[in-house]
Amino acid sequence: MEASSDTRTADRPGYRFELTRHVDAPRALVFAALAEGPRQRRWCAPEGFTVTDGAGDFREGGAWHCEMTGADGALAWVEGVYLEIDPGRRIAQSQRRVAGDGPRGPEYRVEFTLSDREEGTRLGLGMGPFADEATRDLHRAGWAEALARLDARLSEMIAADPAPAGEPVIRLIRIFPHPPRHVWSAWSEAGALGEWWGPDGFTTTTHAFDFRENGVWQFTMHGPEGRNYPNRIRFVTVDPARHLAYRHQGEDEVEDSVFDTDVTFAAVPEGTRLTLTMRFASVEVRDNVARTFGAIEGGKRTLGRLGAWLDAAAA
Repeated sequence: MEASSDTRTADRPGYRFELTRHVDAPRALVFAALAEGPRQRRWCAPEGFTVTDGAGDFREGGAWHCEMTGADGALAWVEGVYLEIDPGRRIAQSQRRVAGDGPRGPEYRVEFTLSDREEGTRLGLGMGPFADEATRDLHRAGWAEALARLDARLSEMIAADPAPAGEPVIRLIRIFPHPPRHVWSAWSEAGALGEWWGPDGFTTTTHAFDFRENGVWQFTMHGPEGRNYPNRIRFVTVDPARHLAYRHQGEDEVEDSVFDTDVTFAAVPEGTRLTLTMRFASVEVRDNVARTFGAIEGGKRTLGRLGAWLDAAAA
């Protein structure tokens, strides 16, 4: 969570809060996670609570409800209506707590906003109005915990669909039990890259390595069948321990061998969440690369070798 603020104004009486989170995932995927039904939105609960039931009609005017169970077995029932939906950009909904068969609690407005940022999505969440600061702070803490759990759900969605329909990308994600600066060193040092780059059975010979923006890495990959694969990478963005972007070119600058790659390094409680996104000229080119060169499985195995290298380096 990178920012939060509170507001209480004459035109909007009552206490409110706003949270901002920078998410390492594309805006379309974040919106899809928000649009899932309450039963699927198992991340959407404070720490210590589990979503046990729910349903929703995701359209303007559609109703939703969600049942949560606390660690002590206590039930919490929340319901509302989808008020406004701007696909990919904004969701506004009402929310109120229901205490069993008793009276319904006060109604609040919850608004999610999404916008693109260089390394993913800026997710904003606003809620209110509350009658007092204590109630506001309680809900703010709960939503902050829920948004932290959203990261895990997005990782699941990316892993389940590394080549999403309609988007010319291959996206892989992996969590390493090492801090971002250590994972970054595996990418920023030629000697390290040569020890893990490529799928199982491949070795790499580096001919030139200039690790800076507009610098070039010239190398040859040697396949287990004895074939050599000359490669050239030009570094576009070098933001230590946060973001690496580069353009990949093969021996011949044909469409299938030229693609852009973004690698982000996000600190998480478990260590580092690395997200690697390869962007191609079209979905057709992406599919051909995945089919002909086994890019998805090869990418997964490469990240597996990276994990083994990091473990050995830390031992």
